[in-house]
Amino acid sequence: PNDEYGIAVEDIKAKDFTSPDRMERWKNMVAEQNGKIHAFVVRNPTGKIVGFCTTERGDLINKLSAIYLLPEYQGKGVGKQLIEQALSRLGNEKDIMLDVVTYNQRAIDWYKKLGFEEVGATPDVELAKLPSGKTMPEIRMVRSA
Repeated sequence: PNDEYGIAVEDIKAKDFTSPDRMERWKNMVAEQNGKIHAFVVRNPTGKIVGFCTTERGDLINKLSAIYLLPEYQGKGVGKQLIEQALSRLGNEKDIMLDVVTYNQRAIDWYKKLGFEEVGATPDVELAKLPSGKTMPEIRMVRSA
């Protein structure tokens, strides 16, 4: 959420990441990519999904497509383990890019510690669009090979 951009908690919660339709689309997308897309999932001891990360191997550049972790699991090393697995899968042969919301300074600083540098605004604003029609502003970051 961000007051400056008029993005409320409700705007973000409206993007239902766990709907059966969305889950089915993700499964199909991963299956159709023949190993180019990989999803990592973190579960707590009871089996509840508490975070996930997706990677995509491209011809010219690799991509860290998403990394999400429930707030109560942040700052406990879970995200670090998740991203280390993702970066290990992508390797060091190609640059790795990601997009992050411009006002998420905590994430930006974290990515910088991992070797990513800001390279400008993300060109694909549709991915950051919320069901309310609002768009979260994003920047692109790259970690050079």
